[in-house]
Amino acid sequence: MDHYNAYRAWWAETQTPLAPEEWASAQAVQKGVSVVGQLLEIQRFDGSRAFVLNSAAPVRDVAGRVVGSATAIQDITALRQAEAALRAREEQFRRLFEGHGAIMLLIEPESGAIVDANFAAAAFYGHTRDELRRMAIQDINRLPPAEVAAERRRAVEEKRNYFVFPHRLADGSVRWVEVYSTPVEVRSTHLLFSVIHDITDRRRAEDALVESEQRLRFHMENSPLAVVEWDAHFVVTRWAGEAERLFGWTEAEVVVLGFEAADPGRYGRLVTGPS
Repeated sequence: MDHYNAYRAWWAETQTPLAPEEWASAQAVQKGVSVVGQLLEIQRFDGSRAFVLNSAAPVRDVAGRVVGSATAIQDITALRQAEAALRAREEQFRRLFEGHGAIMLLIEPESGAIVDANFAAAAFYGHTRDELRRMAIQDINRLPPAEVAAERRRAVEEKRNYFVFPHRLADGSVRWVEVYSTPVEVRSTHLLFSVIHDITDRRRAEDALVESEQRLRFHMENSPLAVVEWDAHFVVTRWAGEAERLFGWTEAEVVVLGFEAADPGRYGRLVTGPS
């Protein structure tokens, strides 16, 4: 057993030094047992370290006596480094997800189940994080479930990553949100990572603007006065109300073709009317 002192190794998960009698080959020779897959960190003779899977089986003579061992050592350093890098990325993502001020959800693509929600999501929706984890996105999204599922498929297939949805809060109120969704892999599970912004106030302002423009257009088109709008280059952009009857040109002649095409003397004619 003394020759095992020339080797240095530690159990990879605990960093406890490996005793000489614990080596797979030592157990194979001394106890006649096979040992498979010892996960070790070893020190090479040049001082560098490596992760290995160490296995050994006893070798017997024709009488069945143990005369040695067959040992297999697989270098898995690159794999362990990749796993460590993956864990670091996942931890970085977890810290970003947990602490970010934006509303964030992790959603299972097929069922729509909410796998996780950050603190900002809990504050916005009025549900605790545990409550949200027991819900599905269709419990929040007010569109028909089939339509919501179709949009999830588009996000998974990366055919679309931007959506506008009505979402219901815990108090029953509905807020309009824009959602940016992208496929991610978290702990070997494929999920949709959704970042959500409340656009209710903007949506209301846009709706109010559209309504205002519609009212303005109605009044202009039904005005007893001739209504003419010009741009900065004195090109007519609106020809409404009594303009056609008063001046004799249709909207198509003035707005679509322009005064230049309709009549070269547009400025004087606009004031005096057609002769």
